Amino acid sequence: MRSKFLCALALVTFLNTQAKNDSCKIKVSEVFINNGTFINQALRGSLDEFKSLSNNSSLLNQNFDNYYSYSGSRYNGAYNMSNIGIGLQRKNNGPVFRISAAYGMGLQMDLGYYKTSTYRIDTFTSSQTGQQLFIDSSVSDNYTMRHQSKMLQLDASVIWRTTNTNKLKLMGGIGFAIGTTMNAFTEIMYSKTSFTNSPSTMPSYRHINNNILESTNERYLNPNQSSYSIYLPMGVDYQLSKKHPILKQFHVFQETKFRLQYVKVNSYSSALNTNLYFGFGLRLNLVKLK
Repeated sequence: MRSKFLCALALVTFLNTQAKNDSCKIKVSEVFINNGTFINQALRGSLDEFKSLSNNSSLLNQNFDNYYSYSGSRYNGAYNMSNIGIGLQRKNNGPVFRISAAYGMGLQMDLGYYKTSTYRIDTFTSSQTGQQLFIDSSVSDNYTMRHQSKMLQLDASVIWRTTNTNKLKLMGGIGFAIGTTMNAFTEIMYSKTSFTNSPSTMPSYRHINNNILESTNERYLNPNQSSYSIYLPMGVDYQLSKKHPILKQFHVFQETKFRLQYVKVNSYSSALNTNLYFGFGLRLNLVKLK
């Protein structure tokens, strides 16, 4: 992956050098930075995936048939990603070829199992009313699994902007990205807890006398994995000024991306999901305006 980024940097340097040649019209026309949030489609993780990510942890080497499972999602919720890059253009009113680097949250996956066993330890009977009060004791086994990583991506896209003379312009295009996860790790957490419910004429879960009988945490470092995505960007671009000699070169923009992404989870498993990006950015136009 490092070689891919070095090749891209060499390509940008070459194009910028060639732009000085009158016979070549390609030039660096803008620099930009943006930040936004991806909202992801939830995909379910599996126990087999966590066993592979944790080198067949001894905590997971048991039968979970009598346990309740919860969560078990990939990319559940939203995460932030920042992007910085440049734009290349052949002519002032033509499409812009953007190259950028993005960094943010990568693959997220979690899964949990729990089991509770309850025993009646005492019964009280009122001598006046005959009502019975029950005291129950319970033992809960809980397994929590979590995998997380960061993502570094090289992004390339072609953007078209409307050519009207107003400050506000529409934009759209197509893009793709390749990347790698970073700082990937997996945590396996186990706890056994006992608790006693308060006396009641009805079954109650108002726990008293909570005690942690056992607690074990395991953490595993995972190898980096690759990711590939294709997306459709669209949004609006607003020029800050038409007359001010400095502000007229600056634009703020809002960009939405509809993205299809493929990510390797481990050596035998992968994830294909769709997500929506919503972000804001600032760009500096390097082309002299009349």
